[in-house]
Amino acid sequence: VLSKPLPEADQPKTTEERNAWPWWKAKKWAAQIMTRLFSRYGIPSYAEEEIKEFAVYFSQNVAPQFLGPICETLNLRPSGQFCTD
Repeated sequence: VLSKPLPEADQPKTTEERNAWPWWKAKKWAAQIMTRLFSRYGIPSYAEEEIKEFAVYFSQNVAPQFLGPICETLNLRPSGQFCTD
């Protein structure tokens, strides 16, 4: 969801309408979920003992895949495209 490009022609014109547009809300929720997962499992030394093995797997295999879509989304605003707050 986060890496899906949204066509400029289909987006609402005003900032308020874009912030309320379901596609931007879905992207925002996806980013929040990724952030929660990373904060819980992304640093194995901070993970609880019973989930430490999963945290190691997550930090080595899953978390690096989050980086691309997050950076692409954050790069929208500097490149002149809309990105919700």
